[in-house]
Amino acid sequence: MGSVHVVFMGDSITAGQHIASPKRWTDIVSDRLAHAYFDTEVTLRTSARGVSGDTTRLGLERFPKDMQALRDKFAKPKKAA
Repeated sequence: MGSVHVVFMGDSITAGQHIASPKRWTDIVSDRLAHAYFDTEVTLRTSARGVSGDTTRLGLERFPKDMQALRDKFAKPKKAA
């Protein structure tokens, strides 16, 4: 079917500052999505892009750069002609 990439953008709450990995809200949501899509043909990828101390303005400024980095990371290699 294809792949779905969910990106969590935010500040220290999204980064999970001072919280162990399995208790971060981004991990909880990722686990639930993985469970929901387990028996499907969907490939699910999640990425948390939280930066401690970020404001809305700073988040919007880094959004294009973050999305480009993720696009490059998860892009399918182009087939040689």
